[in-house]
Amino acid sequence: MNGAFGQKAYTLDECIQAALTNNVRMKNANNELEMAKQDKKKAFTNYFPSVSAAGTGFMADKGLMQMSLGPDMNMSMLKNGIAGGVGASLPLFTGGQIVNGNQLADQGELLVIRMKNAWNGVNEAYEQMKIACLSIEQSTENLRLNTDYYKAGTCTMSDLLDAQTLYQQSRDKYVESYTDYELKKREYLQVTGRR
Repeated sequence: MNGAFGQKAYTLDECIQAALTNNVRMKNANNELEMAKQDKKKAFTNYFPSVSAAGTGFMADKGLMQMSLGPDMNMSMLKNGIAGGVGASLPLFTGGQIVNGNQLADQGELLVIRMKNAWNGVNEAYEQMKIACLSIEQSTENLRLNTDYYKAGTCTMSDLLDAQTLYQQSRDKYVESYTDYELKKREYLQVTGRR
């Protein structure tokens, strides 16, 4: 697609790479993924088990809790002792980073599909424009011949007017195809992030 328009021709793989590199949505998604990775690093220590321990000790000349259960039946508790405890917790990771990575991959695949569709649209519009150019060449020759035939008196005014109509229609078709080509090219440049 370079030739007459003096544009650089890109391969489909180059276009896909440019789209993935330059597309604003992909850049934002990559930035969000990087932020999530940084948050993960920052919170990495939260994924390790946490252990806590506490302890107390006491001594008393009499029990801290005394109770009479009946005649000559006394009970004393907590005269001397040690109490302690150890606790451990293990946080669970739900895989949120995996979900974010999959969403980014889905956006990348969607972008590649959009880019391929835009590429095909540009190629199709370009081919339609080339066909319109050929149609102009043919209708110009047809008009020239019918003008000569009319001047020579070998065709009717109706034939000449038909040739002029075909010439004008071919020019109109070229303008339409050129407009469509430019629109498809703009869409393609937008999808690939080069606009």
